[in-house]
Amino acid sequence: MNKKEFLESLINQLKNIPKEEVDEILQDYRDHITIGMENGRNEEELIKSLGDPKEIAKQLNANYHIKNAETKTSPSNIFRAFYATAGLGFFNLIFVLPLFIIILALLFVLFAVPLSLIFAGIIVIIACVGNLLAPDYFSKNFQLAFSAPEAVGAILISIGLVSLGLLILIAAYYASKSVFKLVLRYLKFNLKIIQNKEDGPI
Repeated sequence: MNKKEFLESLINQLKNIPKEEVDEILQDYRDHITIGMENGRNEEELIKSLGDPKEIAKQLNANYHIKNAETKTSPSNIFRAFYATAGLGFFNLIFVLPLFIIILALLFVLFAVPLSLIFAGIIVIIACVGNLLAPDYFSKNFQLAFSAPEAVGAILISIGLVSLGLLILIAAYYASKSVFKLVLRYLKFNLKIIQNKEDGPI
């Protein structure tokens, strides 16, 4: 494989990276190859020493998505970073996939509990207010019959549930951001192990 073939193969694998980033990467490799050839190295041997362009592209994609998730932290960017890192190899998938499943389960619990409290509280408030405003209708159609003191008490308790749910939801939001940061650190560590201090401008 010569320089042209190597760069063409590499660029074909970097479709998920912005053009500006790709141009910088390609220029780094061009410079690396040019310097090597100026120092007397054979072009084909030099290209071979860089490694498989497909594997290089996988690492570059993973590196880009991890950095992008650090800059713009969001569930979608975290998922892309997970996906790109998991695609680096079968053994890497074994290490990354369980973490991904654990994170999904944790996020589900973090947000499902407060949302359930909020939803339940709102439903009870609506039912109690409706019972107070139209007791006959609610008693007939929904088989609900509260006395005024019972309805007011239930409303107050429900307001407390909604407030508690909102507080937990806010806490869950900040907790999820901390979890995302830890996940990105793990993915970066995982990527460094795979790269294993390889030569070349990655």
